[in-house]
Amino acid sequence: MAYELGRFVYWVNQNSGAIQALSAVVIVILTGVLAWLTLKSVKAAEVAAISAQHQLEANLQPTLEMELKPGFDLQSNEGDHPFSKGANLKLRNVGSTPLKLRRVAMVIQRMRLVKDAVVVDYEYESEATEYVSRVLMPGGTISEDIIVAVQKREDQQASYALRVVCSDLSEITSHSFLWHPRTGISHSVERPRVRAQGSTDRR
Repeated sequence: MAYELGRFVYWVNQNSGAIQALSAVVIVILTGVLAWLTLKSVKAAEVAAISAQHQLEANLQPTLEMELKPGFDLQSNEGDHPFSKGANLKLRNVGSTPLKLRRVAMVIQRMRLVKDAVVVDYEYESEATEYVSRVLMPGGTISEDIIVAVQKREDQQASYALRVVCSDLSEITSHSFLWHPRTGISHSVERPRVRAQGSTDRR
C-alpha cells in the first residue's frame, strides 16, 4: 500500500505541469458551461415575464365604442378663438374591466380630393380636459353635448374625428383609440418594455 502511494506521489510530481494545465482547461470549460446556463436562465425568465405581461394586458385590455356627431355652428366676440362647433360625444365601455380616460380630443381635419385620393391639408386637435382621469366602469356610458373650439370659420365645416387615450386602472398599458366618420375605429397600444432585471420602461 505504501509502495503504491509512493508511486502515485512520484507520478504526480513528475507530471505536475500537465496536471495543472489540464485543471486550467477543465476550469475554463466549467466556467463556460456555467455562464451558458446562467444566460439561458436569464433569457427564459425574460420570456416568461414578457408572456405574463402580455397575458395580463389581454385580460385588462379596454374595449371602447365611440362616436362624435357634429352639430350647430357657434360664434362669439370674445376670446382668441371666436368660432366653435357644437357636437355630441358618445363613449361606452363595452369591455369587462374598468378603464381610465387619460385624454379626449377632437381632431379637426381639412381635406380635399386629388385624383380620387383624399389629401389632408392640415389637422389639429381640440382637447376636452374635463374628461381626464374619469373612470368608465363596464357598461358605463358618456353621452354629452360639448363645444369644440376651432381656429377659423371654415373649420366649422371640416371633418371631425375623435381621439381617446385610456388605460386600465393599474395604468400598465396605454391604449389609443381613433374614431373617424369614414374609417371607423382604429386602436394602437403603447406597451412597457420589460428588462431582464425585472424593471420596466416605456418605448
